[in-house]
Amino acid sequence: MINKGKLKIRKHGVEYDKNAIELLGYAFLFYAGSYSSKIILTGIDLASIASLGSLFFYIIWIYQLIKVMLNNTFVIKKIIFFELLYIGILVINRELFPYTKPYYIEYFMFLRQIVIIFLPCGIILSQVKDFQNAFLYLKKYAWIGSLIMLIALPLGFIDYWGDQYWGVQLSPFVIIIFGNYIKSYKKEDLILLIIDLILILSGGRQSFLIVFVSCFALYLFDNRKKTKKMLILISIISVAVLMFFMEFYTVLFQGMNHLFQTFGIEVDLLEQLANNKLFDTSTRNIIYQYAIDSIRETGTKISGLFADRYYIRQFARWIAYPHNLFLELWMDFGTVLGTIIGLILVQKVLKHVFIGGEERRRLCIVLSILVFFRLMVSNSFMIEGYFYILLGILFGYNKKKSKLHKKYSLMKRKKIGRQVSI
Repeated sequence: MINKGKLKIRKHGVEYDKNAIELLGYAFLFYAGSYSSKIILTGIDLASIASLGSLFFYIIWIYQLIKVMLNNTFVIKKIIFFELLYIGILVINRELFPYTKPYYIEYFMFLRQIVIIFLPCGIILSQVKDFQNAFLYLKKYAWIGSLIMLIALPLGFIDYWGDQYWGVQLSPFVIIIFGNYIKSYKKEDLILLIIDLILILSGGRQSFLIVFVSCFALYLFDNRKKTKKMLILISIISVAVLMFFMEFYTVLFQGMNHLFQTFGIEVDLLEQLANNKLFDTSTRNIIYQYAIDSIRETGTKISGLFADRYYIRQFARWIAYPHNLFLELWMDFGTVLGTIIGLILVQKVLKHVFIGGEERRRLCIVLSILVFFRLMVSNSFMIEGYFYILLGILFGYNKKKSKLHKKYSLMKRKKIGRQVSI
């Protein structure tokens, strides 16, 4: 720590930021590798030690985490504090709302991953002052993760884990490669991008659409300074392409699906699009209606974490959770507190999309789309690991501190310059 009057400035900079961003890469790699390794080991007749694959990625993660902590000891206290806070909230919630106890056992694996992987990653990222070159630092992890999943796909990843896990784990890699490609236009990035897009088409379902939206948003952000004529031209072309698809999309998707099948590739998304089943929301409408009926009964009552499972399964045991972030917040925290929490999240996302360095904004855009688009139609914030990483970035940034560090860095450079001249 460096004291300057009443202000305290932590002495960490570019090296810490780089290490923290690379730790995010390890988090993405852990998620993909721990699931894929089990399939790979089983596929090569090593099913008896398949669980060691996941253990291997846990060990790699813990090693990298400890290395970052030892090199930046100031962050250790923060990690301990927030880990104890998170675990304490879970324990208190379980005691105050005993009907939620069964869900701690049901979702233990996800809670363990949050405690060991995603929460520490979010805390460390919360201290990053500059995300410069973030996509470049993450590129090698996207390559490794993509190759691991490429090996796991023909060995039965989707059959074992399901297409949802496939899409969620592959999505960050596709977006990272795209983010690098539109900056450098390297051929190897384009080749991997095409391969990744084919892979996510093989079973990504809605994940492919989320990836498309993320990449399109990233492209618009990087080209936001283009002339109005160029934007008008892009808009006209986009409308023309959309109208063409609306007229012929069934034939196109059926043809593409048949083409992939001739090469032995089952493309779940194309099959749904060809048969008009992708946007069949009949099941979710039932879930949403049950959730709304439950919210009407509980109103402003705070029912606790995991309470949404308890309430919604009173209607049907087959429903896992509400499949919508706001419905989940209202069922757990009541309509008043749930709305406040939701609005705070929206405000934080908008703030970081429009304020801050360019790379921070790029990362916030894609992570926000990845996390919140998914939480609006699937999964739960209680078990979504990337949600806790995003929280660290959203709540860790402090504009005043950022300016202070810039001022300190400038003073330090001037001081070094004077010493050199002397």
